[in-house]
Amino acid sequence: MIRKEALTAVILAGGESQRMGTDKAFLDFEGQPFIERILHVLEGLTKEVIVIANTKKYASLAVPVYPDLIQDCGPVGGIYTAMKRVQTPYLLVLSCDIPLLSVALLEHLIEESIPCDANILTTEERWQPLTAIYNSRTLPIFKKALETQKLKLRSLLPSMRLHQIACPSDLIPCLNNINTPNDLKKLRDGYNN
Repeated sequence: MIRKEALTAVILAGGESQRMGTDKAFLDFEGQPFIERILHVLEGLTKEVIVIANTKKYASLAVPVYPDLIQDCGPVGGIYTAMKRVQTPYLLVLSCDIPLLSVALLEHLIEESIPCDANILTTEERWQPLTAIYNSRTLPIFKKALETQKLKLRSLLPSMRLHQIACPSDLIPCLNNINTPNDLKKLRDGYNN
């Protein structure tokens, strides 16, 4: 288990949301923007929470917001930026487009985590690298990836000491990310009820 004092939650919200056509973090679900839902779920689970975003729209949130140090490098760039900003040895990394995220899912991830480079939730052997805990000592891996333009997060994982954590089947819907208007429609129509 990774202790709360050793953990900073990082919400990656710097993407362009090309498939959605608008900023996914501020999409509404049940009267609340996605990012506010995620912040609510995170309350009390980590030492601090930060957001990585490249727009002033996030300034109204009650958490620190940092722009990417290197623009247009996706999650790899966002995680690199977070590692350069935080003081804790571990980062709980989340995308901003998972509105069904639950306390139970994050507690499972945190409680099952061990000291290593990355603790990754898995579903049927599929890695979920944007619902994961990364050790800040992996910063050089992210730095090299940016220098060599190796920007697919999944391609970095084999170079890390990984601990795979099976997601309980009843919590798998919590990982559904909303990428397209059709995904949003299904969510609002209650496909996970």
